[in-house]
Amino acid sequence: MARELIQNPSFEAGTEHWTFTPGSGPVTNLIVPAHTGTTSGALLSINPALTPSILPPPEVSQFIPGPLAPFSLLRLSFYANFSNPPTEVSATVTLYAGLIPLPGIVIHIPPGSNVISFTEYEYYEGYSQPLPPGITGALVKIGISPSTFATASIAILVDDISLTEDVL
Repeated sequence: MARELIQNPSFEAGTEHWTFTPGSGPVTNLIVPAHTGTTSGALLSINPALTPSILPPPEVSQFIPGPLAPFSLLRLSFYANFSNPPTEVSATVTLYAGLIPLPGIVIHIPPGSNVISFTEYEYYEGYSQPLPPGITGALVKIGISPSTFATASIAILVDDISLTEDVL
């Protein structure tokens, strides 16, 4: 039986349950509508060559408290709109056994693989291996790679972020 672990997956409740790096956040965009509903999460950066900044690379994250069921499987999925490609993006799920981080899911989207229509969203998903016993939480993060962030102005919209746990 599968259960959804993400709260506020399409940002309709603003930043509730989400952490954004400075300069990013939920937006209602009339030019590029949300994938569903009226709001999406915007990961925004200005080319540091144009506007020197000490801001970290844009990302959005949510911590999911556990426990998570031993031997269950996780599926991370989301929709993204890349209004200024090429952009390198990564989506990760880091598992925690107490304070110890463990690898979970990594979705790497290399530059150039996300060139689609300006108003369309692309779907991405990744799966975990069966979870070991003792997982006390998980951290979901979607962000722009530091190497891309350092050289260009970027705008990425993310929506309908899902992390499901399928208990076997």
